[in-house]
Amino acid sequence: MSKRKPGTHLVRQLHRAAKGVKLMVSLMRHGDGDALHDIRVQARTMASVLHPFIDLPHMKPLRRGLAPVKSWVRKSNRVRDAEAQRELIAELLPEPYPKDVERYLAQTGKTLTQDRALLAQSKGLAKLSRRIGRLAKTADQCLDRISSAAFVGVISRACEELISALRKDCAEGLRQPEQSHEVRKRIKQMRYLIECFHDFLDPRFADFVADTKRAQDHLGQLRDWQNLRAAMANVPVMASWLAGQGELEAELARQAGEAMAFLDRKLAGWG
Repeated sequence: MSKRKPGTHLVRQLHRAAKGVKLMVSLMRHGDGDALHDIRVQARTMASVLHPFIDLPHMKPLRRGLAPVKSWVRKSNRVRDAEAQRELIAELLPEPYPKDVERYLAQTGKTLTQDRALLAQSKGLAKLSRRIGRLAKTADQCLDRISSAAFVGVISRACEELISALRKDCAEGLRQPEQSHEVRKRIKQMRYLIECFHDFLDPRFADFVADTKRAQDHLGQLRDWQNLRAAMANVPVMASWLAGQGELEAELARQAGEAMAFLDRKLAGWG
């Protein structure tokens, strides 16, 4: 286990994230199509690694500092969802597309470019790097009250709670569309925690996250497909086209089922 203070390590990560977001905002304003996704990953990662602490005593300033970061992520959902839908179509459904589908994608592509440009110039995005920087200072003040042992205990309990929730998910299966999303979110939350604090935690957590990355991807594809179908339900051209992809949908469901079975086996050996 590392001799570094985990709280100091986290504050440094926050400062790095603030610098990274500043750079990616500049790239987004110059038309980088991947920048929005990268900014959101940084913001969600910081929210995930701070989440285990926000309900502890004396952490009200941390909750207040984190709130605008989480709010910006929610406000950017619409643009990112549109990006993700187009990426999914390109990944799973090879061209050529029917002419009416091509026209729809071309039209919505122009709208997405405009929406992304508006988001890139928004005040909320301009302030995001500074807000993460201030959050680092707030975290430094709040987390300095916690001993290293207590800090590691909080993170370990958070990981154990995620493991317990995943066990329950595996027992229930994928009966509802939302469940694949919840399972994927839990694995991602664990991954964010492990990637930030791997030097301070039981190596089993890192092994678990590494082994379940593929399962996370399969569950994510099924959830993204379900979201795409729901988003296109009122667009006759797209709804009809997607409804005809029965074999693909069945394959995604099969892979997600295998992912859940794999998770169940990994969790059975957890102890």
